[in-house]
Amino acid sequence: MAGVHRVAQQGFRANVQAYETARPSFPADAIAQIVSLLRPDSQILDVGAGTGKFTRLLASKCGYANVQAVEPVEEMRECFQTAVPGVCVQDGSADFLPLPDSSMDCITCAQAFHWFANTGSLREFRRVLKPGGLLVLIWNLEDGRTPWVHSLRTLYEQHEQGTPQFRLGLWKHVWEGQEAQEWFQPLQQRSYDWTFGLTKGQAWQRVLSKSYISCLDAPTQAQLQQQCQAVLQDVPTRPDGTMEYPHTTTLVWTTSK
Repeated sequence: MAGVHRVAQQGFRANVQAYETARPSFPADAIAQIVSLLRPDSQILDVGAGTGKFTRLLASKCGYANVQAVEPVEEMRECFQTAVPGVCVQDGSADFLPLPDSSMDCITCAQAFHWFANTGSLREFRRVLKPGGLLVLIWNLEDGRTPWVHSLRTLYEQHEQGTPQFRLGLWKHVWEGQEAQEWFQPLQQRSYDWTFGLTKGQAWQRVLSKSYISCLDAPTQAQLQQQCQAVLQDVPTRPDGTMEYPHTTTLVWTTSK
C-alpha cells in the first residue's frame, strides 16, 4: 500500500474489532456544524474511513446515496462493509483517490489526516474536489486535563514510535507551504468538549485500538495492560458499570480555491 504509513498499515490491520467497538463516535454539535456547511445534495467522500465510525454519521445526516468512502486497509474495509452496508467503500489512499476530477463537493478525514499530512494528499484532494469544495478534518483526543486520563495517556503515548500523532501538531506544517496556500483558503477551527461512557475493559480496548499499541509485542502489551488497569481501578463508575471518559474533538475545515 504505497503512501500508507507502516505503523498505520500494520497496527490497524491487527485490531479492527477493538477499533470498531471501543473507539468513540463524534459529538452531535460537530456533526451539525459540518452539515451546516453542506448543501442537501452534496457529494461527500470520507478518506481513511476505517470501519466507518464517522462515515455512518455523515450518511445518516446527508443521505447514504450522497456518501462514498476510501480506505487502504483491507481488514478495515471488510468491517466497514458490515457496519455501513449502504455506503460504497473503495480501496485507495489519500494520495491516490479512485475518483474523477472535480467530482466531490466535500472530502472528510476523521482521525486520519495526521497520517498523510503532505502536499501530495492536498494536491489529490484539490483534484477531486469541485472548485470551492469543502475539506473537513476532525479528531477525537482523550482530555488530559482530567488527572486519570493524563496518567493513562502518559503510559501509552511513550510507545508512539515516532509516529505523527495528531496531538503533536505536525499535521499543521503542510498548511504553511506555498502550495497549500495557493490551493485552499485559510483553515477554520472549532473545539468541542464532551464525554462518553465505557467500561474499564473497553477503556483498555480503546488503548489497544491505537495502531502503535497493536504493533507492540505480546509481553509489552501485557505489561501496559496491567499498568493501565492500575490507573483505572480507582476511577468511579456509574450504576451501569461505565465510567465517563472525557474527550476533546477538534474540527478543522477549509475550501478549495
